[in-house]
Amino acid sequence: MIKANKYFHTLRHLKFIQIRYQLFYLLRRKVGLEPRLNINAGKEKINNSKVSLSPSPIASTSFYSENTFQFLNLSHTFSENIDWNFAKYGKLWTYNLNYFEFLHQENLDSETGLILIKNYIQSAVQLQDGLEPFPIALRTIFWIKFLVKHQIQDSEIDAFLYAQVKLLSKKIEYHLLGNHLLENGFAFFYAAFYFSDNQFLKISNNILLPQLEEQILNDGAHFEVTPMYHQLMLYRILDCINLVDNNPNIFAGETLPGFRDKASKMCAWLREMTLESGETPRFNDSTSGIAPSPKSLSDYANSLEISKKKIQLSDSNYRVFRKENYELIVDVGGITPSYIPGHAHADALHFVLHKNGLPLIVDTGISTYEKNALRHTERSTAAHNTVQIADDNQSDVWGGFRVGQRAKASIISESLNSITAICTSYTKPKVQHERSFSVEKNTLTIIDKLSSPQEEAKSRFHLHPDIDFTLSENMVHGTFGKIIITGAHNIILEKYSYAEGYNKQREGIAIVAFFKQKLIVKIKD
Repeated sequence: MIKANKYFHTLRHLKFIQIRYQLFYLLRRKVGLEPRLNINAGKEKINNSKVSLSPSPIASTSFYSENTFQFLNLSHTFSENIDWNFAKYGKLWTYNLNYFEFLHQENLDSETGLILIKNYIQSAVQLQDGLEPFPIALRTIFWIKFLVKHQIQDSEIDAFLYAQVKLLSKKIEYHLLGNHLLENGFAFFYAAFYFSDNQFLKISNNILLPQLEEQILNDGAHFEVTPMYHQLMLYRILDCINLVDNNPNIFAGETLPGFRDKASKMCAWLREMTLESGETPRFNDSTSGIAPSPKSLSDYANSLEISKKKIQLSDSNYRVFRKENYELIVDVGGITPSYIPGHAHADALHFVLHKNGLPLIVDTGISTYEKNALRHTERSTAAHNTVQIADDNQSDVWGGFRVGQRAKASIISESLNSITAICTSYTKPKVQHERSFSVEKNTLTIIDKLSSPQEEAKSRFHLHPDIDFTLSENMVHGTFGKIIITGAHNIILEKYSYAEGYNKQREGIAIVAFFKQKLIVKIKD
């Protein structure tokens, strides 16, 4: 019954199109009609357009000599042939191996890249995860960019490339939607230009035009409100603009209506959310080393002459306060989007705080996408700087990428220097948690209130592992200043795992304040 309840509250948020395609793809597999890669598919229609492109951000180094690859901070050397199905480090590692983004790392020459591509093509019969739609989409983009950069024309590669795009057209991720569907659309857009293929362009437009209208919010944020994915989606849009700008004669008329405006808004949101350190906060499933940095994206946008806008944060439900030495970013939203919450955490009214350009109170981050206890912990309320009632999660995060019953969060009031919001947990629907942030010149005040006097709660503050401090009664002292806690009947220090990236963790310390009804925390110089 518990499992059935989880599924009910998870599935009831899905769109009809997701359910329809989930059932269709499942039935197709069951009856043995799963589409397969056909190298000869449309061979006679292939028309390489001699596309040109301007430089774009380079990829981080993940391929090394002697068939050594490193993804997600885990490396592996293939002693003989590369096993493109290598699964020891989990599905995400295998996906990264099959993306071929390493073709765009610094100092990887065209000869080496061609050897790797040819090796992949020769392994076509054995490919498994690499022929799933998401890696097909990314590999299509990265192969085309590589071939264009080095002015390579190779009929064998073109045939395989065309065949995999045709395969993608039969496996479009309408069952998932979100960033997955956008990546499919971007791949068709690139393939349309590369092959001068009107059918690929039509598929692309059918995906990108409505999806970007829905997925880019009014304040410029990508609707999964995960900074890392926002950066990735902005990168893809800039790539598409690059493609159009450099190849105006391939398709007549404007092929990306409104895309420059979308890019401009997304750049504005990214500027607003970028900390003085040059990084974005690691809200939800964000981590370092995956997406291009804010600076590299800004430079790329400038090279494409994307206009600069100033935006005010609104429907992404993040708020930024900057005062003297402080940078505070607050998450005052709930689970979103409702039908694709795979990257969401149980973290309503969570925040991060930097002082003098350095992290003080941090998001604990993520280190895995595997469906295990660690993944569950990293999505939990206890892993965030917010209030936990009765040791429960605010929202029922489960199964790696699923969310059942959800907390409800909303803003009560806000001004230039303050904001107040409320959160109601799914396990305690009659208990309301109200949290206010007030930022003055040298002081941040956080006030938590519970509507029920009987409930006990914990408020956590995860300090960056490099912070030296001492706890004395109700006060924390450090080189950063002091944290004064009023209203707690007990304060303890709790160890936590600070994720510096996938499969890379350090031990940190969180301050945990136990309270009833009201807690006041002041962070001062």
